Amino acid sequence: MNITRIVLITKQTPFEELLVRYGTYGNVSFLLQSRGEDIRRYQEQHDRYVRATAMAESELPKDVAHTIVSQKNIQQFHFRPQDLVIVTGPDGLFVNVAKYLTGQPVVALNPDPANINGVAMRIAPHDTGRAIESVLNDTAQFDSVTLAEAKTEEGDRLLAVNDFLVGRRDQVSARYVISHDGQSEKQSSSGVLVSTGMGASGWMSSVRAAVRAGCRGRTMLPDEPSWDEERLTFAVREPFPSPSTDASIVYGSITPDEPLRITSDMPERGVVFSDGVPSDALQLPAGLTLTIGIASTSVRLVRP
Repeated sequence: MNITRIVLITKQTPFEELLVRYGTYGNVSFLLQSRGEDIRRYQEQHDRYVRATAMAESELPKDVAHTIVSQKNIQQFHFRPQDLVIVTGPDGLFVNVAKYLTGQPVVALNPDPANINGVAMRIAPHDTGRAIESVLNDTAQFDSVTLAEAKTEEGDRLLAVNDFLVGRRDQVSARYVISHDGQSEKQSSSGVLVSTGMGASGWMSSVRAAVRAGCRGRTMLPDEPSWDEERLTFAVREPFPSPSTDASIVYGSITPDEPLRITSDMPERGVVFSDGVPSDALQLPAGLTLTIGIASTSVRLVRP
């Protein structure tokens, strides 16, 4: 594999974020103490992250160019096709970075296994060198991660690693027309959740359980897709049948041949947002149709 640069991506720790916001160690300590918390927990978490990042940096090969990029600068950073990307942090960092990639291999490091679940972050910092070497020598094995794509008829586009939520920004009941598998109906609900295989163990798992309970066994739910499967699942959250709305299209699979279409009936505050981040959203005014399907690019995650 022709890797010409290694990009190590880091993020601010909660301790650093508190220092930036409140100015001094003393201010942060006083604030946390007033809330019944101890600054030492944040300091220890920060120290573990710093040690893990330093260990990863020390294992970068000397004969390959490298650069270190903070998460806050990702939007302005230009990834090259021949980059090897290393992310160290919680799963949310991988989710944030993955949407800016176009097939580059990713080594996802878990700096604090005792406190970070690490669904995607499965490699220990002391194994950074081994993981890099496997990529450079073309012996690495990869898990392909399918992404979801939302597009409007106006050409706006949004990617999701875990999920999309289509609804209203203020959480008032969303109104729309949902179309799938040759059927359409008007709905009023708390929104429509669309999940990838990677996101199936997150938010979608609780929604899936609620759909199963609400259907009382009358609906056979599709299996959760694997990470690399070109299939998404969608679920309608708390659909409300009324004289003007129905609730029969509540769960299903999205494939390359069968996308999901949602036409907004929300004069204001209709949105689709990605991976639980409301600021990462597309506006959905009344009459605009959103199409959700499989993204053309996937993420190549190096296996541990």
